[in-house]
Amino acid sequence: MNCISDFFTYETTKSVVVKSWTIGIINRAVQLLIISYFVGWVFLHEKAYQVRDTAIESSVVTKVKGFGRYANRVMDVSDYVTPPQSEEKFRCVSDSQCGPERFPGGGILTGRCVNYSSALRTCEIQGWCPAEVDTVET
Repeated sequence: MNCISDFFTYETTKSVVVKSWTIGIINRAVQLLIISYFVGWVFLHEKAYQVRDTAIESSVVTKVKGFGRYANRVMDVSDYVTPPQSEEKFRCVSDSQCGPERFPGGGILTGRCVNYSSALRTCEIQGWCPAEVDTVET
């Protein structure tokens, strides 16, 4: 019985022992509510310990200049554009290969297959500024 009595005593910072069952029960009930909240809501229901960042984590990012629109959303330089993981994805032979179903989210396509170089053709993407050319002429 002494152990139960000690459990329901409340001590303040001045080490004043209040031997009141009512205050002891209220103290332990509040502590139990706080612990139950963290265990029940934060850990089990919300799984807050498993929250992950949804930002794109990639080492491959395409440099973009200007503005574009996609799915009623204006995209600018700060938006990420991740390229498809295939070399054949940007190549075309005729205009029929440059429809929006071929490049979901890759830009605003004009529907034209244009010369990229003397040996390669690619689908044209609409833009108001010229694309950056990173080649050095020797």
